[in-house]
Parts: sequence; structure tokens; C-alpha cells
Amino acid sequence: MRDALESNPVAVFNLASEDLNLIASFDFGKLEETDTISANLQPPNNDGFDHLKRYSIQEVKLANGWPVRIGIIGIADPKMVKPNSGFRASDPLDAIAEILPDLKGKTDFNLVIGEMSEQTADAVAGNFPEIYGVLRAERSMRITRPRQVNNALIMSSVERGRMLGQMTLVLGADKKIASYTYKYIDLNKGVKDDPALAARARELLK
Repeated sequence: MRDALESNPVAVFNLASEDLNLIASFDFGKLEETDTISANLQPPNNDGFDHLKRYSIQEVKLANGWPVRIGIIGIADPKMVKPNSGFRASDPLDAIAEILPDLKGKTDFNLVIGEMSEQTADAVAGNFPEIYGVLRAERSMRITRPRQVNNALIMSSVERGRMLGQMTLVLGADKKIASYTYKYIDLNKGVKDDPALAARARELLK
């Protein structure tokens, strides 16, 4: 995972419980393009963790040129954080409640991502109408149909990247969500390689 992040940077990386025993070996100087986030994880001390943010704001431009600011809040399941990691995890709902006022006026849409149970995802969506999407991961082989709770669409991944969830938001003239569609993409041999990623993989394998 560390090598993948360093060679193919992503915009946002949310720390999960399985990442905590590896994070000390990360070279964050190579991850300058990536926001490493967690709303509810507390490091064992502040030394070396200045890079850890509570949330990320990403701006994307739509096909019509509209800029859209997306607030991304990452959470970890407190029950999954191992004592020997040195990290502690606070209640995710308390952490989200602290962050949302800071995002007011800075974002157009807010998403919550991370490892969480269905019950936690329901609570996040039900308690915070400012949240428009909950993208959850859980160590389960069940395929969970996307569903709407309050203003949020809840989508789930399938363990170990066996499927990719794709959510498409359709905006109206007022920049508010008019409708949405979703689908699961089964990551099998029928999925064509992304040309840019395939070229990068060949470069790394030289």
C-alpha cells in the first residue's frame, strides 16, 4: 500500500485501522499531492504527525466549467483500532459534529468516507443533513445495495477491492443535487486497464 501511494498518488487518503502499524514507515515527503486525513484518530503524540488533517477540501470542475468544492471527512471504526498501534479513536459522530461548522461556507457538498458498520453509516446520514454521501468499507463479502438516508446516499465497497462503487450526482441549475445514479463495477478480467495507470505500472516494473 505504501509503495502504491508513493508511485500513484491519490488526492485523499483516509487512515484506517489496518494502516496504523505501517504509517511510521511512510515517507510523507513523497506524498505531497495527497491529503492524509482522519477526523477521529488521535496519534500517540504529535511528533511526525503534522501531516495528518481532519478533513480535505477538493475542488473539481464539471464539464460545463462549474467549480464544485467537496468536503471529505474520513473516519475510522474505534472498535477496529488495535491497542498496540498507539492510536486512539474518538466517537465518529462527535468528530463529525466538530468539523462541520468549520466547513460551512467552504464547501458545496460534504462526504464521509471510512471503515464503518451499516449502523454507523445510518447514524452519520441521519444526524447530519449537511452530509450528501457516505462511502463505507467493512470487512464483509456482502454486496449492499446503495440507499438513501436523510440527504445522503450510502454506498459500500466489497472487501479487498473486488468491486468498485460508482456514484454519479446530477446537478440542477442551482448547483443542488437533482438526481443521482449508482452502479457496482465488478473488477474482473473484463475491465480494461486505464491507459495512464497501465503505462505507469510498466514503468515501475522496469
